[in-house]
Amino acid sequence: LKGAVDPVEWERLQTQAATNTLWSILSRTDARKNRLDVDMMQAAIEALADIQKVCPVTGYSLLAHAIHRQDAPAVQLLLRAGASLAADSGTWDYARSLQPQPSNAQIVQMVSKQVQIEKPDIASWIYFQLGLFDDARSRPMQPGDAAHMAAAAVQRSMMGLPNPVGGGCLYSNGDPTSDWGRWKQQAATALLLQELRRAQNQERDPDIAVIQRLVEEFEAVAGAFPQSLCKELQVWATAGSVENLTPLMLMASNPFCSRDAARTGVDILIGAKADLDQPDEVS
Repeated sequence: LKGAVDPVEWERLQTQAATNTLWSILSRTDARKNRLDVDMMQAAIEALADIQKVCPVTGYSLLAHAIHRQDAPAVQLLLRAGASLAADSGTWDYARSLQPQPSNAQIVQMVSKQVQIEKPDIASWIYFQLGLFDDARSRPMQPGDAAHMAAAAVQRSMMGLPNPVGGGCLYSNGDPTSDWGRWKQQAATALLLQELRRAQNQERDPDIAVIQRLVEEFEAVAGAFPQSLCKELQVWATAGSVENLTPLMLMASNPFCSRDAARTGVDILIGAKADLDQPDEVS
C-alpha cells in the first residue's frame, strides 16, 4: 500500500492517523479512572503525530486536553515531544481546572518550567499560580486579578506549594491581596463549589479530602450561592454551568455520588452550618 501512494500523501495520511490516535486517547470517557495510555501516545508521536494540532471542536490543543485530564505523565510526554503552551488559549484555562490536591503540583511545576522558556503574555495571577513570583510582581495588576490570585493561592496551599500571599501583601506597592483573610474565604468557597460541580460533570464522587480542607482550613462558606461571589470567582465556582446552587444542593443532586461519599460530604457541610431549609433558585 505504501508503494502505491505518493510519498508526500503517505506521510500526510500517517500524520493524520497518528494525530487522530492521540485525540482518541485524550477523549476517552474513562481517562480519569484509567489514566492515559502513555505508551500508545509515545507510539503515535513517533509515528509523526502533529502534537501542535488544535481540536476544531473545542479549540484546545493536545497539551491543553492532557492538562484538563490532570494526567502528569501525558503532560510530561507532550512537553518533551515539543508541545507548545502557545498553541491555543485553552492551555491557560487549566489554571482554573486543576483540583487543589498535591498530586497536581507536578503539572504546575512542569508548566512553570515551560513558561520560563516560552515567556508567553499571560496574566500576572497565572504567573503567580505557577510560582513565578518575580514575573508576577513585574506585571501590572489588572481589574479582577486579586480575586483570581486568591483562588490560585488557595490552590497552591492545598497542593503543598509555597504561597507568599498567605504571609502578607504580594506586591510592594500595596494591592488588594493584602486583605488575605477576606479573599481567602471567598476563593475557598469558589473552589468548594467548583469541586462539587465538576464531580457532577465528570460523573464521579466529590473529593471528600478537598471538601474537608476547604471548609475546615480555609473556611469556605457551606451555604454560599455562586452569585454571592464576585464575578471573577463566579467563573471558578460554576465550572461552566449556569445553575446557581449551594454546595449542599450540588452534593444532594449528584446522581453519580456513592452513598458513603454523599453521607460524609453532607455531614461536613452541615457541620459547617449549611442550611437544610435554604431554598434553591427555583423554589
